[in-house]
Amino acid sequence: MNAIKKMGFSRGGNSVVRGLALLGIVLAAILIAHPRSLTASAKASAAPKTTNDGVYTADQAKQGNVVYGTDCSNCHMDDLSGSGQAPPLAGEIFMANWEGRTV
Repeated sequence: MNAIKKMGFSRGGNSVVRGLALLGIVLAAILIAHPRSLTASAKASAAPKTTNDGVYTADQAKQGNVVYGTDCSNCHMDDLSGSGQAPPLAGEIFMANWEGRTV
C-alpha cells in the first residue's frame, strides 16, 4: 500500500483508472499530432485498431491535454519527456513499447 501511495495513487480508487485513461488520451494526442499515412482498404478496416490508428477525436485529445496539464505534467513534464520515476510519454522508446498493440 505504501508503494501505491508513493506513486500518487492514493487520492481515491479511481485515480489509477483516470491515470490509465489519461495515458490513452495522451497517446492519442501524440498519434494525432504525428499521423501516419493510412490507406483505406477493406482489409485495413477489418483489422483491430492498434496504437497507430487514430482512436480519439481531436476534441477528446484537447480535453486530455487540459487534464494532463493539471494532473500529470508536474512529473511527466510539459513536453512529455518524463523525469525521475515518471517515464517519458513520447519519443522513440515510448512509441517502440506501444508499436502495433491493439487498443
